[in-house]
Amino acid sequence: MKPLTEKILRSGLVDKHTAEMMERYGILEEGASEKVNEDALKSATREQLVRLADELSEEVEKSNILRETALDLERLRWPVKISILNGTILTKDGLNAVIDRQGSYYFRAQDVKKEWFVPGYSIRREGVAKDEMLLESQELFLEETPVCIQVSTRASGGD
Repeated sequence: MKPLTEKILRSGLVDKHTAEMMERYGILEEGASEKVNEDALKSATREQLVRLADELSEEVEKSNILRETALDLERLRWPVKISILNGTILTKDGLNAVIDRQGSYYFRAQDVKKEWFVPGYSIRREGVAKDEMLLESQELFLEETPVCIQVSTRASGGD
């Protein structure tokens, strides 16, 4: 379990029933609801709440640093031109991207909008016959600045 998730559960911000539902649907790993401390906030002083906010802020910052390491420039392979389609409707055309060895695309943050990358849309790479289905997009940061958007895909059609 991620340290941020554990801190939130132990802090009392999430009640036990919510945690149990999150376990049932696979959002939290099994046994996570046992870490819930429902009484933690009931008698908390302002000082304790400020300390909790600082601790949560530190954990969020740590997760941002981990996201930065996901951008490994050594893995990048070659530049490509792509188009984004919603079904058969062309949404964006002629976007520049870089593709890595795992097939993920990287778009410069200043060239695109995150809203363009909707799971279920298709990506058509110039010179490749088969479209790819967009599965997930994630903004990658250096400190507080978004640097690029990483897009994961899979081949459409013949799964």
